[in-house]
Amino acid sequence: MKAQIRRENGLPRLYVDGKSTEPLLLWLNTSSRALDDMNRDQAAEFGKRGMHLYSCVARLPLSGDDFSECDAAMRCILSGDPDAKILLRVPMSPVGDEAREWGKDHPEDLMVWRVVHKTPYNNGMVNETSIVGTTPCAVTVASDAWFEAAKRAVLNLYRHIDSSEELSDHLLGLHVGGGETGEWFHYGLRERGIDYSAANARKFARWMRAQYGQEAEASLPEDLPGNDRMEPPERTLLVRDTDEKYIAYARYSSWLMSERILDFAHALRTEMGDSRLVVFFYGYLFELYDPRTGHFMLTKVLDSPDIDALTSPISYTDRNEGGVGALMSPADTVTAHGKLWIVENDVRSPNIIRKPLDAGSDWVDKVTSIELYNQILTREAGQMLIHGLGCWYMDLCGFGWHQHPMIWDHISGIHELFKALRPALRPIRPEVAVLVDEEGMFRQGHADWLGVNLLYRTRLSFYRAGVEFGLYTAKDFEDGRVEGAKAAFCLAPFEMTRERADRLRAAAARGHTSLVFLHGFGASDGEAVRALTGMEFAVEESEMCDLSMAGSAICWQDERWGGQEACPAAWVLSGGEELARYTSGPLAGKTAAAIHRGEEYTALFAGATELSPEAVRLLWRLGGAHIYCETDDTFLCGGGIYMLHTSRKKGEKTVRLKEKQRLTAWPSGEEIYTDTLTISESGATGLWIAKEMWDRARERSADT
Repeated sequence: MKAQIRRENGLPRLYVDGKSTEPLLLWLNTSSRALDDMNRDQAAEFGKRGMHLYSCVARLPLSGDDFSECDAAMRCILSGDPDAKILLRVPMSPVGDEAREWGKDHPEDLMVWRVVHKTPYNNGMVNETSIVGTTPCAVTVASDAWFEAAKRAVLNLYRHIDSSEELSDHLLGLHVGGGETGEWFHYGLRERGIDYSAANARKFARWMRAQYGQEAEASLPEDLPGNDRMEPPERTLLVRDTDEKYIAYARYSSWLMSERILDFAHALRTEMGDSRLVVFFYGYLFELYDPRTGHFMLTKVLDSPDIDALTSPISYTDRNEGGVGALMSPADTVTAHGKLWIVENDVRSPNIIRKPLDAGSDWVDKVTSIELYNQILTREAGQMLIHGLGCWYMDLCGFGWHQHPMIWDHISGIHELFKALRPALRPIRPEVAVLVDEEGMFRQGHADWLGVNLLYRTRLSFYRAGVEFGLYTAKDFEDGRVEGAKAAFCLAPFEMTRERADRLRAAAARGHTSLVFLHGFGASDGEAVRALTGMEFAVEESEMCDLSMAGSAICWQDERWGGQEACPAAWVLSGGEELARYTSGPLAGKTAAAIHRGEEYTALFAGATELSPEAVRLLWRLGGAHIYCETDDTFLCGGGIYMLHTSRKKGEKTVRLKEKQRLTAWPSGEEIYTDTLTISESGATGLWIAKEMWDRARERSADT
């Protein structure tokens, strides 16, 4: 059996045994034998409908000589679907009792935290720590001894499966986990701050001396700003010369995680050749918005030829009926580098066949009906088709979330739609490019005052602004990988050197692309900023400033999130036409948003850290992009596909196309010729496909 990702028509495609295959998998919780009957039955239903790709999870001890749980997981799925091809997930970071056992011989590898606080969730639950147990225990990813043992165990597992006549022909690939929940971010960072273990201290010291010389201050920073994220900050951006040690630790955190992933990937590729998939969680720039989590060297990871696919769940905010189901990563950058982005669809289905008595409470709300759940699946299908993504439908808790004929039939219909449309799909050429600057984010001084607004929340507004957009890294835009954009939204331009500013100016000039800058420019070169924006800026650095704004007859900030404060904070002194002013505190009356119309492109600035859909819409309209929808519903489009998922607000929702088009509605097959699309129901999804594209797909299906 051979599984590969090939680049075709500009997008990554999955090939299994030489045949192009839809990247839609079923994820089954095979961690407990008590769930075997439920998993077997779901695999049988999935396979019966012509879908045979699966993902599952199994424990692999660091000893690397006990493969019984991995074998049992694969056999369970094969008992339901003998044609199954399985991506096997193996989380390799010990926690709890397993970590304590490792710590007996490696005491310096056990993580040490100096902060404890409680994290409230949207549904009222409180999580004291992300690690199970009242006395959390975990092995640090900084441990070289752990890493070598984990790598050896996974390679032994592959050799075991590859040599098995029973299992070898069913292994799609390996999905290796590390760090918290196997998702390659540092355990407890959000709840307990950075890791002060001896192993991490040694690793950091070696890295610092390699980067800055033998005389560099190499001890872990004791007074790291934002280490306790519940404490109000004194400042939110690190722009002083004395901040370098804090910036260095953020960079080190992502370096360490990216190095572990790259080393693991190379070892697996060397062993497996090109016959299996190598998959990791990574690149949650919008969700893990603190670089100290370890996810902010995505560009480096994407440069590896050893990795086939990256994955993450759907964003945990605003994901159910009426929500946006936002991507955690700049997924269009991932696909532009030839890697498949796989959406882990762990939306909580209302369909529960069996719930163990010890299952406990879930911190994520479930969807309220099967009908609405299917509407969400359609929303997700639209996003995947438009952006060229894959997914696995996840029965995370082993409750039988998909075991209902209405759900199976709907997933089967999506599979058939993918099969028909796949040859016609092309990379999105969005009117608006949303750009995350990984380098700039290393200067973040407090994640819950800056990153949560700048990346996590503003991302949600993109989905509700009613414009065609794509998600990229800033480097991709600077390097010319993003073509055709009328506007580019530059998040975190806090580390803009003259060289980078020149590349950004050149890219904007080539495409006459308007540039939108949010919040400020941090430690960027002043001359470069003036040349880039055509505006002169001033900065308040003495105290936290209220960023409330008013002007242009709109609501600039999303009222759901409350007020915004930041230090330093920027305002426009000259060179731009005023759009809004600050309304409170030391910034009151100063220009908070402005536009400068240059000869080659337009530059816009807004000083807030988070913007409402209405504000995003205004800036994009000024930047020259078409506004399709103005009702704050979830809208996506690209490549002849349009998707509208309506919010919970009642009333008719309207999409205004650029011109009249012939479209086919899915799944009804109704043909329309219109420049206006409407939906009246709340929590409903409309999916429309260009008729010419649909007709070609139908013809291919008939031929097949």
